[in-house]
Amino acid sequence: MLARYCLSVFCIVGWFQSGYSSVCSSPLGMQCHTIPCSSITASSVRNFRHKACKVRLSSGLHYYKPTWTCCGWSPSPYDIKPWLQIYLRHPHIITGVVTQGGCAKRALNSVTAGYKMSYSMDGNTWIFYRTVTGAIKNFSGDANPNTVVMNVIRPVITAIYVRIHPVTWTGVQSLRVKLYGCVDVNECQSNPCRNGATCNNLVQNYSCTCIAGFTGKNCEHNIDDCKPDPCINGGTCFDLVNDFKCACRPGWMGKICQTNLGPDCTCVNGATCTDTVDGFRCICRLGFTGKNCELNINECESKPCRNGGTCSDLVNDYKCACRPGYVGKHCEIDLGPDCTCVIGATCTDTVDGFRCICRPGFTGKNCELKMDELING
Repeated sequence: MLARYCLSVFCIVGWFQSGYSSVCSSPLGMQCHTIPCSSITASSVRNFRHKACKVRLSSGLHYYKPTWTCCGWSPSPYDIKPWLQIYLRHPHIITGVVTQGGCAKRALNSVTAGYKMSYSMDGNTWIFYRTVTGAIKNFSGDANPNTVVMNVIRPVITAIYVRIHPVTWTGVQSLRVKLYGCVDVNECQSNPCRNGATCNNLVQNYSCTCIAGFTGKNCEHNIDDCKPDPCINGGTCFDLVNDFKCACRPGWMGKICQTNLGPDCTCVNGATCTDTVDGFRCICRLGFTGKNCELNINECESKPCRNGGTCSDLVNDYKCACRPGYVGKHCEIDLGPDCTCVIGATCTDTVDGFRCICRPGFTGKNCELKMDELING
């Protein structure tokens, strides 16, 4: 009947008496043998009656049976750093530890008064549970074998292996243990977070860290950056991701349509239109002028061509067509009044007249003589 009572009560009832949240406060199977004996090991044992598997808390229900079947775990008296290890097979969230002293009649004064706890995910790297200040936590144990002491684990830990390290005791070291918590299900495996968000696995829950521009439990909502409407002067707002775009009315420009270009901005010839208080102003390209830069500046008005040259206006420039006997940008070079070079010779100006540069085969002042005729005499 007592064994049946163990299965029906101790394996079902959660740790509601402690005031801890029922979300993750279920017994993890020490009493009901869900955790097998092969998963409970120790640094040492006192004798076969105190082997590691005797650590189950439910053994206390057999306290008055005149047998040695349930007496808790006791390490060797020569073990200076004893520990009891519980292998949970899968990651579990540990929220509470319950301890009690030995249950044999000869162990009435055998209790573990204080202990430390370490945990691991691989059985090789161990971490001692610490306080918020960083010091290794010393958990309170039992004052007598009939006392059940509950220790809430806050913050919770996630572990596959849990070790209990007795540090103080009365009489012979003796211990029974019960763990509370829940299986650590990775709620992020289903990829609930959307739109590039980061999923954070919590205790039987998850949270999403959204990228800029999104909100909601799963970051499923694009934040409407057009609320409130940022566009002014009649502009139309279009929502983007963490941004917006304003389609401005004619005559307006800028991120929020804040720049007034004026109602009659009609700059031409590649001019730049700038806003003014009462309208607009055109910044003309070189060579143009006027309110709208519609006028080509006449560079020939200053009469740059000399010696009778004819000026032709260009854009920001001019060109002089020189009379015979003159050359240069402004027809300023006089080739001389009597330049009479012939037979395609080139006439060049000199200080006192001109000089003819003859074509091959010709000579003379005006290049009028054939050289072969002179040779043949």
